[in-house]
Amino acid sequence: MPELNASDVSSYTGGRLAADSPATGRLLGMALEAARNYCRWHVAPVRTADPFKLDGSGGRVLLLPTLALQTLDSLLEDGAAVDVQTVLRVSDDGHRVAKRSGAFWTAEIGAIEGTMTHGIETCYGFDEAVLGLLDRISYGPTGGRARAIGPIQYADDGPADPFTGQERALLDPYRIELLA
Repeated sequence: MPELNASDVSSYTGGRLAADSPATGRLLGMALEAARNYCRWHVAPVRTADPFKLDGSGGRVLLLPTLALQTLDSLLEDGAAVDVQTVLRVSDDGHRVAKRSGAFWTAEIGAIEGTMTHGIETCYGFDEAVLGLLDRISYGPTGGRARAIGPIQYADDGPADPFTGQERALLDPYRIELLA
C-alpha cells in the first residue's frame, strides 16, 4: 500500500475535501508530519536506501531510527565503512545494532551515517490516525467542529496534543520510545 494521498483523504471525508485541492495536500502533509514526529520515524511506506545520521552511543548498542528494518544497506562510523554483513548483529525489530566483537560504538556526535531499507508497507492503524487528525484539523483554525448548547455556539479548542486517545493508541505500537 503506498503512502496516503489526496484521493485517500477525499474518500475518507466523503468528498468534503477534494483530492485536487491544494489545501487537501497541505493538510495531509501536516497530519503525516505530526504522526511521524509522534512516532519518531516515518513508519510507512517502505523507503529504500533511506539515509540517516546519528550521534554515536558510546555503548555496545546503537539505536537506529526505525522499528521495521528490512536491510541495513551501509554504515559509516567516524567516516570508516563498517561491513554490515559480517561485523554487525541486528535485533529482530531492527532497532538495535551491536558489533559482533562486543566493541563499543564511538561517542562522537554525528559520527554514524548510513542507509537502510525500512518501513511498513501496509499500516492501517497509522493511516487511520493520520486521516482522523486531518479530518479534525480541516474544520478550521480550532481543529474541531463548533459545539452548540442551545443557541450558544463555541469553538472546541481541544487539547494541545493533536491526537485523541484513540489515535495515540493506534500510533503507539509504531512509536520509538526514548531512553532516559
